[in-house]
Amino acid sequence: MLIRDILKKKGSKTITTSKETKIVNVAHILAKEKIGAIVILEKEKVIGILSERDIVR
Repeated sequence: MLIRDILKKKGSKTITTSKETKIVNVAHILAKEKIGAIVILEKEKVIGILSERDIVR
């Protein structure tokens, strides 16, 4: 299996948020979108990725 096969199945929509978003809101986004991680942006620049696992730690 190749990455392109996974992207075809899952789609290529990227969910992002800012570093000012509350953790509880990020958890709601992850659940609503059925995703395991979200990209964190600052002024349209990627500054990190936050996962479900990061939240529960």
